Amino acid sequence: MALDFPAPKVPDLQQPGNYLDLDQLGGADLLTWINYPGIEKGDWFMPNWRGCSALGAVEDYVGELVEVGDLEPEGMLLKINNPLLTRLDNGWVFYSYIVEGSIEESQRLFFYVGKRPPTAAGLGVPQCKESHDLKLDPDLLWGVNQVSIVTPPYLAMREGDKVILTLDLYFDDGCPSDPWVESRLLTGDEVGQPLRWSITTSVFFPIANGVALMSYRIEYADSTLITDSVTQSLAIVAPSAALLPALRIKDFNGGSLDPEAFPGGITLLIDPSGMQIDDDVVVYVSSGNMLVQTLRADISNLDSGVLQFSLANAWLCANNGKEIELVYQYARPGHAASSLPRKVMLSLALDLPVPVIDHATIESSGEWGVKGYINASWLQSGVKIRIPDNAFIGDDSTVQMHWDGNTSTGSFIADPSPDDPRLFIIPSTAVPANMGKWVDVYYKVVSLSQSGTSPVFELEVRGLVGVWPVIQIMRPRITDTKLYLDLVPSEGAGLDLASWPYMAPGQRVRIKAIGLSQSGSPQALGLRTGAAEPLSEAEYQSKQVSVIIPRDFLESLQRNNLTNTVAVEVSFDDGATYTQFPSIDFEVLDGHSLQAGGLAQDATATGMTPHMQGRNPMANNTLNHLTEWMKDPANNVMWGWDSIAAMARGEVNNLLLQEYVARFSSDTCIKPVSGEVILSDGFKECIHNFILDAPRLAFSNDNLGYSRATLTCSILGGTQLTMKNNVDNWEAYRVIHIDALQGPKLTLDLALEMVPGNIESDGRVRLDLKDSDNFILTFAADRADRALGGDFFKALFNDLRDDERIWTLGVIKRGSNDLMHPQSFKLRTQTNPAAPLDPDAANYGDGAVLVFIRLEGSQEDGDIPVEYQYLIPDDVGKDYSATVLFSAERTFKAALFIGEVTKTIASVIEDVNFELVHDGSGRLVKATAKSGRLKTSESSSRDVEVEIDDV
Repeated sequence: MALDFPAPKVPDLQQPGNYLDLDQLGGADLLTWINYPGIEKGDWFMPNWRGCSALGAVEDYVGELVEVGDLEPEGMLLKINNPLLTRLDNGWVFYSYIVEGSIEESQRLFFYVGKRPPTAAGLGVPQCKESHDLKLDPDLLWGVNQVSIVTPPYLAMREGDKVILTLDLYFDDGCPSDPWVESRLLTGDEVGQPLRWSITTSVFFPIANGVALMSYRIEYADSTLITDSVTQSLAIVAPSAALLPALRIKDFNGGSLDPEAFPGGITLLIDPSGMQIDDDVVVYVSSGNMLVQTLRADISNLDSGVLQFSLANAWLCANNGKEIELVYQYARPGHAASSLPRKVMLSLALDLPVPVIDHATIESSGEWGVKGYINASWLQSGVKIRIPDNAFIGDDSTVQMHWDGNTSTGSFIADPSPDDPRLFIIPSTAVPANMGKWVDVYYKVVSLSQSGTSPVFELEVRGLVGVWPVIQIMRPRITDTKLYLDLVPSEGAGLDLASWPYMAPGQRVRIKAIGLSQSGSPQALGLRTGAAEPLSEAEYQSKQVSVIIPRDFLESLQRNNLTNTVAVEVSFDDGATYTQFPSIDFEVLDGHSLQAGGLAQDATATGMTPHMQGRNPMANNTLNHLTEWMKDPANNVMWGWDSIAAMARGEVNNLLLQEYVARFSSDTCIKPVSGEVILSDGFKECIHNFILDAPRLAFSNDNLGYSRATLTCSILGGTQLTMKNNVDNWEAYRVIHIDALQGPKLTLDLALEMVPGNIESDGRVRLDLKDSDNFILTFAADRADRALGGDFFKALFNDLRDDERIWTLGVIKRGSNDLMHPQSFKLRTQTNPAAPLDPDAANYGDGAVLVFIRLEGSQEDGDIPVEYQYLIPDDVGKDYSATVLFSAERTFKAALFIGEVTKTIASVIEDVNFELVHDGSGRLVKATAKSGRLKTSESSSRDVEVEIDDV
């Protein structure tokens, strides 16, 4: 609808009420005027009169071209014949026109035909906050969720009255749509107050360029009387008239407004120009919630030029720290106008409590702040620090979190997270320089009106224990403490140091060789000291540091004496302090000894801890490749453990699925979950009967010292209701019915190294959901909201009974052989080196659970390597899902069982002949029964062959 063509004019319309008085008109035709910019004699236009009688009959005057004749100051006179008007008595009319050569329709004029009930003029008209000049911009609707309509209070207002608001909706062609109707039974608190009605913008989208007719009805309590208001027309088009000037605040000159400076509240001053007696004036005060005040203008307001409202000091104090917006409107039948907004910041003295640090433990507190500690093992993904919810910070403030650590590498100033203005992330690179030291953590707030600093969290960052790699002599490779000079290359013995937690370029790595000379005097040689210490980018990328002990230094050392050491220390704080890594001892020998047969010695027996060179995603990981790797005496296979078992992820998840199904026949399944999760920006999610699918594991860690598994549960069913806060009420915003194809997922990180390692009486290997963190529920788009959903489930899991929360990954049974009874174990996870890095790939997270087992009779556990050979073969056409290794010593003892079996078989089968196979050490490893006779009760017999292999 073009704004260039104004609506027709009908001088005989009566106000208030916006109606045509047929009694006053009598039998005369209705005089109307058409006038538009540039109108000339000889122009042609088409009247567009759309009428509807009281009974719903259509009475239109359309389709006729009219030539512009003589022009008068009012424009072109167009008469509407009286019989048409008579048929429209107690009906209504939309009246516009279209100028020839233009495709745009003029603005529409709406009015009633016939005299209105006399009570209509006594009630104030409805007003739409988002409108101006009785026009609501369709483009504005895309930026808001709701439109507010206000009906003013009335003098006879009582508790129990019923007020019914009606919007009669019409499309741009004048055809009616379904009306919007809502009723409200008044409470005692609403008596004497304006009524605010919230209407979703979806009501108005379909009638863009159309009209909404606003009216309300009052049904009085304890009475059959009814009063109807005047109908106010609201065009769904963009307004063109200028907004009214903004209101003023008495005795306020701008800037931030301090409520304490106005103990009696503030006075809002409005210019009444353009208003008439009995116009209804509405003031909207927005501050997250909306406050609405109204009054009716009288002659004193117009004569004095004074029209004012007030805001109490208590309201100002309750909204301290918020930016408020002040807008006013006035209206009467057929006319309305809105003002420009005035925005004012309400200031408040800053309230800055001490920051909250995830995973930190508070040990003491005082006015100065708090003191506590945190383990560096929790911080490898960075430090999460929050400003408490009860902190007051103005909306115009700039906030930064200070991590005042040791040296430049240990300090950091963080800006708020993009998704959460109260969340700050300190990168992991600022952690290691502070291990074993104290950090001051606080935040600063700066604004135009005031600034401040929070109390300090004095935080001790406790260092890592038992996770540093052990340097290894790799060239030549040795599996014990003996280094044979005739195997050492001419340049010297090569050593490798694997990657470590928090490894980063620039860290200083100091390596020294220390020993006794052949004369018995101490010898020391810096292998990596001084300017050579900083870790290079290439070393960081390769995840390895290599050094050489020169051959001439080795030749100067005593022979056959374990008096030599390689010491390693790393500085995370630019050389201010150094952290000691494990050292290794070795002895130098002139000749060499080749170990014939057998497996490489365990780390606990040698005093050294050789390591894998990292998981190398080779062309294959076949069974033959694994057995060749185990045969190589240079490889440490068992690491001091009696047995190592590997189970592929697919089998582990199958076990979890079987237990999930079995739990439905008991009282141990997780019941459907219901509850509320309060989100940011005034939303909350109400979840009802969320059904969790079987848990599934995925692995993405490369360091066995930090075994984490990602557990995922799909939501198979339930209902998710999104609610939005509107003033003091929660309103439905969205409803999602969840099924197995499109439900959200719950993910969490399991710390498998925290699983208890004692064998219970039933031998279960348990998975406890309480040993988890980083819960995420993908029921929202915002990352912070997903974490809030995860926190809901974390609290839920912590409150579950043990039999609901603990799942079984497998069972380690004692068996009948006393030499193979398990005593304790440690769990770790391992990623399949062939698994893709793309999280969207079907086999992303593929890997295995490793179980390092100590059997009864062993005095202590073995070592956990940082990296280890992937034990699940990948032969084409095979589907290997598990591997179990036993140490050479244990299998040698257990192999005695083969001899016992042959004796037992010989007692049953007559003349049995066994083919026996022994290994290089004389151990019986295979027995095959080649022939014999087994008698039955029927005196029949047959030759049998029984093969017992690889026991």
